[in-house]
Amino acid sequence: MIQRKLMYPSPILRSPSKTHSASLAERRNRNQALAATENTATLGDLLEAGSVHVGIVAQNKTDLLQQLVDSFRGCDGVTDLQAVTDSIFEREAMLSTGVGYGIALPHAKTKAVSKTIAVFATTSKAIDYDSFDQQPVRLVFMLIGPPNASRDHIRVLGRISRLLQREQIREKLLEARTPAEIIDILHSAEDRIPTQ
Repeated sequence: MIQRKLMYPSPILRSPSKTHSASLAERRNRNQALAATENTATLGDLLEAGSVHVGIVAQNKTDLLQQLVDSFRGCDGVTDLQAVTDSIFEREAMLSTGVGYGIALPHAKTKAVSKTIAVFATTSKAIDYDSFDQQPVRLVFMLIGPPNASRDHIRVLGRISRLLQREQIREKLLEARTPAEIIDILHSAEDRIPTQ
């Protein structure tokens, strides 16, 4: 059977290195060094415990997106939450960000933020998302950035999509029970992404 790829292309991942068991702090430092060669943020820069949600309960796609946007309330760098909300729903109206394999990558650029921000969530149940493969969604990474950060925006989306292409990573994320577990899984996986 031919499998379709995600919207954002990805190179072949390297096999796990000996540093897989390194501490979270060590992995974060190494990932930041790698990302510096691309002049882009790492997932560790963007995701902290407060921006990761496990088993979020949502009735539908609209409810899911609204809850994730609402989680930016009071977030450093957000100047107008309503404008952020509008930008996400306007972008989604153009083309679904459901990229397949139960993954959604809602994203937008707006002057309502002064820096790139993100939130990651797993859902308690699969959500109909109008994905291109017609499969419901359970893993969601939302990214918001200022208009002048287009390059960083694209690279972060490429980084998370390369991670989530791996079935083993998706399964681990869905099995995680705490934000800390999810952050550790993403750090471990990001540690093995080759530079572009």
